[in-house]
Amino acid sequence: MKNLNKKAVVTYTLNDTELKAVNSMVGLIGQAEKLSATRNEVIVQTSEMFAKTLGTEPTYEQWNELVNQLTALSIKQLGIAESTFKNYLTDIYKNCEIMFDLVKPKKQSRSAVSMAKARAELADKNIHDLKTELAVSAKNLDFTQAKKIQSEIQRREKAEQAEQARTEGKAVTELKNSLKKWIGKLQPNELACLVYVRENFEEVLKLANKKN
Repeated sequence: MKNLNKKAVVTYTLNDTELKAVNSMVGLIGQAEKLSATRNEVIVQTSEMFAKTLGTEPTYEQWNELVNQLTALSIKQLGIAESTFKNYLTDIYKNCEIMFDLVKPKKQSRSAVSMAKARAELADKNIHDLKTELAVSAKNLDFTQAKKIQSEIQRREKAEQAEQARTEGKAVTELKNSLKKWIGKLQPNELACLVYVRENFEEVLKLANKKN
């Protein structure tokens, strides 16, 4: 009988470029240990390589695996204590945060991983198709799939509303700026007309509607 409560484990395997970077970073730390380079120089160089290897949006799993490999190789090849390496790692983390605005990502919850997977599966489908599938899932009492589709529809609608609000806000700002420039060029008698329109807007609007 299968264990239905078994949790799926998200793993990450370093690619060749990342493995090469790990070896290079171990070499840099080795220079500090042998006193052939100052510790500060090594921290700066290692931090730069660490950040470049992970990129701007690393996953929790990618970050952990890179650190695990770096830790294991540093202890094995350099013969340093784990506590010594952790001191290096602490300084590398601090420097990455200051110099590259890079901090260790938080581990995604099971629900977040599940939703990300669902979004990827539904990414190529348009709203019409999603709504059709939602109706079919509901009819078949497939509530799990229906919930995933419904969440994706709601996410897209909110994103569309946010984009529309941003576009409208930008248009209003541009209009206001344009009016400010226009008003700045008006003569006193023209400005007086604008003041009259502002103070008697409803009457002016009625006259404009009558002409239409």
